[in-house]
Amino acid sequence: HVWRHARCFVCRSALGLPCRVIDYQRGLAVPSRCKLNATRDLLLFEHLQHVHVGHIGDGAVSEVARQSCELRRVRNVWVCADSELANIAFGALQRGQANSDRVLVIDAPPAQSVGIVMHSAQAREMVLDGIAVLVAVRRARQELEAAQQGRSPGGLRPPGLSLRSSHLTDKICTWLAQKGGGEAQLALAPESRADSEAALDEAADALDISDAWHGSF
Repeated sequence: HVWRHARCFVCRSALGLPCRVIDYQRGLAVPSRCKLNATRDLLLFEHLQHVHVGHIGDGAVSEVARQSCELRRVRNVWVCADSELANIAFGALQRGQANSDRVLVIDAPPAQSVGIVMHSAQAREMVLDGIAVLVAVRRARQELEAAQQGRSPGGLRPPGLSLRSSHLTDKICTWLAQKGGGEAQLALAPESRADSEAALDEAADALDISDAWHGSF
């Protein structure tokens, strides 16, 4: 059913899938359409109502408000059943604007999260499965290309920066583990016992804890 949902999502969003985008400031669910671009890597949310932006001469100027979301940046898509963020989005709406089981919040940093309301819980599930498959297909293609070229799958921690959960995904862990020869290779010391002890002593001295360090043995 996941792929069936995904095919429906791709087909319908190519044409423009009806939805409402949450306007947090006004507490409104604004009539909109969700469109998937031709290369299937960008979701565009277009408000169906024009927004007044100023005047030129005696005439008013308006434009269609748009928000976009790059699928490669999607980290989570939250729903009210298990997400505080989605419940906050639902709580920001004025009473009667939406049912909680139709709310989605797409988390794709660094862009602001996009809160949307679908017309039914079933439509919400279609969007969830559609995004899941699109993201998975994109990542699998990238991983296959990397494997064919003998490269790291990417996402390894850059030197000097934090170790994040994104650096420890399944594919990266598998590649990293295999690249070093497997777990058994961890037991092979790269230096003598004397060299190791000298390095430890040097570290303790640099930290100015030599007395405590040696007194702990």
